Parts: sequence; structure tokens; C-alpha cells
Amino acid sequence: MKVEDVDESIEVKVLKQDSYNSSINVTQYNFINSNDNIESCIDGEFKGWEGSTVFKLKNGQIWQQASYSYFYHYAYSPKVMISKTSGGYEMQVSDVDKRVEVKRIK
Repeated sequence: MKVEDVDESIEVKVLKQDSYNSSINVTQYNFINSNDNIESCIDGEFKGWEGSTVFKLKNGQIWQQASYSYFYHYAYSPKVMISKTSGGYEMQVSDVDKRVEVKRIK
């Protein structure tokens, strides 16, 4: 997908189309830009992480904690952004000021 006034292309994947309307809800997209950022939501309850926590996302991807740390925070279906780093990937959860290293398992 090419966006006006943006030099780089953005890959867009339609996850679900509203059957009552021919338009597509933007919140149902999985956007991946040239920086390899992935934006989605946790599928269900989020209770933080504790060593090897598995995170199932609404876009169908499954990620697992890649380095040991412990953090508790409860939220239901919070937004997440997964960003590529020099050593792998890290996940930022909405309203959480800590990041966790993750690896994609599906």
C-alpha cells in the first residue's frame, strides 16, 4: 500500500471485513511498516509476564517472552506494539511503562 506523502510502502493485511458494510474497519488491520513494527491487541486477558509467558494476539500471531523478568499488570485485550531491535524483538503493552523481549513462535 502506498500512502500519500510517505516515501516508503506499507504492507497491509486485511484480517476481517465487515459483512454489513463494504468498507473495512481500520482497527482490524495488521500494519507492518518498514521498521518491522507490529500493532495488535492481546487476545483476552493480559496479566503481565513471568519468565516464559506466551502472548496470543488478535492478529493470529503468537509470541513468547525471550528473556527472564517478572512484571504484573492486569488488562483485558490491551493494545501492543512489537518492535524490532538489534537483538530481536520487544513488546510494549498499552499503559505499561516496561517492555519485554519476545520471540515469535507462530
